[in-house]
Amino acid sequence: MTYREQLNKVNELGINICDLTIANELNCVLDAEAYTAKKFERLCEYARYIYLKADSITAEAIARAIEDLLSQGKTVGKIVAMNKYSFIDKAVCYM
Repeated sequence: MTYREQLNKVNELGINICDLTIANELNCVLDAEAYTAKKFERLCEYARYIYLKADSITAEAIARAIEDLLSQGKTVGKIVAMNKYSFIDKAVCYM
């Protein structure tokens, strides 16, 4: 499938490319199967929020920061409750 065909298909299905990018990065970086669908969705929603608020941070950096916080024992609930500036300071380290 060509890039144009993929773009047309995504648009046809009403898929937001930003959402897809975030979900893909988190799926690649995290062991996504280890999280319930609800927890994965919460992480994706928070990552998307950060991605849209921080104009120079990549989706990969956000995913890596989330992975690091999880490996430190932070819960999904604590991560998604983080102040955006505190999280952005952490994610910048992965750029």
